Amino acid sequence: MGEALAALDIADRDARASRLFVVAAQLALHGDEVAVAEARIFLAQAWDDGSPYAAFELAMLFLAGRGGPVDTAEGLRWLERAAATLPVAAVTLGGALLLDPETAAEGVGWLRRAAAAGEAGAFWLLGAAQLRGLGGRADPAGGRMLIKAAAEQGIAEAQLELAQLYAAGIGGARDEAAAVRWERVAAESGNAVACLRVAQREAARPGGVALAIPWFERAAAAGSPEAAADLAALYLKGEDVPYEPDVAERWMSRARELGWSFEIR
Repeated sequence: MGEALAALDIADRDARASRLFVVAAQLALHGDEVAVAEARIFLAQAWDDGSPYAAFELAMLFLAGRGGPVDTAEGLRWLERAAATLPVAAVTLGGALLLDPETAAEGVGWLRRAAAAGEAGAFWLLGAAQLRGLGGRADPAGGRMLIKAAAEQGIAEAQLELAQLYAAGIGGARDEAAAVRWERVAAESGNAVACLRVAQREAARPGGVALAIPWFERAAAAGSPEAAADLAALYLKGEDVPYEPDVAERWMSRARELGWSFEIR
């Protein structure tokens, strides 16, 4: 609290906004709910002093229900304030608005604004919107092109979606080799779903289980319950890897922690 009070005494408006933002961010990161509620107040003051980053952070607190109840409407209002000058906030706002058919067209507008500023995530979401006809007519070819642009800029989710589009021939010619390549690129970035798919692809090949194990482990480490369950099954079967029930039990426990339900057949 002392740091916040000292920040409020700073005469220069820009310096005060920057200091308040730092203090509030520390409270939000390390404090309890009372401290996070105080962070909301300081972020609002930092916004008044001209910090769009404070508006963005405050929006996230309202949307997550930190420092008070979840307030989606208020969170979106703060996001819109931030999005006026922060492209990353425009991506977040546009993505949120896409979820409601009544606001999807507005969301596309914000995403186009962010894309014009070079935000890679905006290309991915715009591509997804065009594929599905959100906020306008469906355009699979245009959607694939936009998703490819995002994939080339390192967006793992776009890389994985692009792999699926190539595999299914959506928005252009089917290209299995390109699908495998982009799936691997997404996996190498640590995407849990992509790691799992690479692992399952390797495991399906003769003698490929040894190559699959590290990918299953990476997927599980990234939060995939299915990968942990697959590892448990491999060590229980003991066909392509040694039979190790203790290792299998550890992976079963991990899968349960991640939400997997083992069914007795």
